[in-house]
Amino acid sequence: MAEKTFAFVDEFGNFGFDFEEQNVSSHFIVTAILVKEKDLEDLHSQVEDIGKRYFPSGELNVSADKRMQVLQEVAPLNFTIFSVVVDKRKLHTDSGLGYDKSFKRFLSGRLYKQLLHTFPHLQLTARDNGSKEFIKEFKEYMHSRHQPNLFNQSEFGFVESPSDVLLQLADIICGTIASGYDQGMKSDYYKKFFSILKERWIRIDEWPGKKKGYTVDLGDLEDEVAEYNDIIADLSLERAQEFIRKYEFSEEQYKRDQVNFVKFLLLNLEYNRHGYVRTDEILRNINAFRKNQLSSTQQLRTNIVAKVRDEGVLISSSDKGYKLPVCVEDVIEFVNHSNIIIQPMLSRLKKSRDQILRATKNELDIFASAEFQPLKKYFDQ
Repeated sequence: MAEKTFAFVDEFGNFGFDFEEQNVSSHFIVTAILVKEKDLEDLHSQVEDIGKRYFPSGELNVSADKRMQVLQEVAPLNFTIFSVVVDKRKLHTDSGLGYDKSFKRFLSGRLYKQLLHTFPHLQLTARDNGSKEFIKEFKEYMHSRHQPNLFNQSEFGFVESPSDVLLQLADIICGTIASGYDQGMKSDYYKKFFSILKERWIRIDEWPGKKKGYTVDLGDLEDEVAEYNDIIADLSLERAQEFIRKYEFSEEQYKRDQVNFVKFLLLNLEYNRHGYVRTDEILRNINAFRKNQLSSTQQLRTNIVAKVRDEGVLISSSDKGYKLPVCVEDVIEFVNHSNIIIQPMLSRLKKSRDQILRATKNELDIFASAEFQPLKKYFDQ
């Protein structure tokens, strides 16, 4: 039996769509703090100790400075964060999702499918009270959809809370995410918050997804190529999103790994568009969704990165890691990195071919086979 994962779930926002009203949120956010069963007791004890020091009265009114301090203390602990963020402003009321019941049902389906597909042995805990608009609907949705049987032995469902302090942690994290999205909660500190928790994020699933807005300054490159930045950014994001839509719910493990890899690059792009993601970070993120852990960077390159590129997704790489390209500079850096590898390989191939041709008086060409014709043509030219 696979090890259980516990999820402590909290929500932010409400289901109103009249954004002129003072208390109507622009976003609705559901956040799960995920912890493996073997780490549950230690995490509970550690978070309880932090809570006693920062919230002795039990109240969770968190200033920006105190939130920063709390996040710095919880960042090294053994848990991960999974969140769904819905921008309600982008939903069209005439689609049916502008109504409370249909919106709740849609969001329940999206969250259920994402979590069940990724964590079949997940035990969820959430406060079910009048202030939580979504949790009750989500529970009802799960009970109607998820019926374990002889062929489906997953332990996916709600359980009684073994830890109020971890629900409080979920509340703090959910509020932290809201400070980066919601029009009434926006904070200039959000990027710092996000950076502190960098090792803990495994997914922020934004819906509807973003398509534009990822352009960067080319720096020292010539001004005339800057006009292509938007084209590269749009193409890069479009191909990444197409790949996710195509394979998001594949039953094949490596396809799921590839989707999680692309999603992680998208997440990094949102908050660190100039930066690359290191290989060890990528492996850690992929393994958060895996029963059997990947440890080989060769597996990452061969079974994940290369296969994603084969599908037409644009991925830049350098000695700093991987990223989705959003400007000409990203693409050129990828070409430079590839050139360092490819040119010496081609040179060695040419030397080997030339030596064998000379030794056999031009009778044996190692590029004579049909599959090597592109190489033969390249060197003949």
